[in-house]
Amino acid sequence: MSRKQRMRYREKMINIDNRCFWCGKPMVLVPQTVSEVENMATIEHLIPKQYGGGDYERNLRLVHKCCNI
Repeated sequence: MSRKQRMRYREKMINIDNRCFWCGKPMVLVPQTVSEVENMATIEHLIPKQYGGGDYERNLRLVHKCCNI
């Protein structure tokens, strides 16, 4: 998944539901302050790519940067 594709996916999903898939708290697409960096939306693979998961939408979720460990 290219950087441009990731950005489009984040923009699309944040407009649908801006809550983290794991913790349920609100996320931000682009942090405006240093304290918002942990609340930044990142893409998580439900089934990791190393275990056969792909970059298709049903395998991707938006999560906080700090929740995506």
